Amino acid sequence: MRDEHMALLHASFATVFDRRKEIAERFYEHLFSHAPEARAMFSNDIERQKEMFASMLGEVVRCVETPGEFAERLEALAESHRHYRIPAALFEVAGRALKDALSDVLDGLLSSAEMQVWKRAAERMMMAMASASET
Repeated sequence: MRDEHMALLHASFATVFDRRKEIAERFYEHLFSHAPEARAMFSNDIERQKEMFASMLGEVVRCVETPGEFAERLEALAESHRHYRIPAALFEVAGRALKDALSDVLDGLLSSAEMQVWKRAAERMMMAMASASET
């Protein structure tokens, strides 16, 4: 990630981190709307799943300020999902759901440039997870 992108992520870090639970809520709404079959992949306790997602998002967001740590965290996240055997195509849907959730929650709170780098970071996260699912 380029320095100017890292600067934008850093500048908007607190806003995104503070709203991680709202982002998680909207992520699952979008995911299940775009891929209803994905609902069966999750435990019956979707509230717990949302909390885990918010926690994971918080971890990834905290790492964004250190590019090496960010890459390592993405790799670990991808590895942790490998055993679920999630089809790579579902990660595309999840990427779209995450970008939609970011827009829903952060629109008006972040500049358009900040929003774009967060969406690119979301794409990178989902691409890493899709790639790990194929190995």
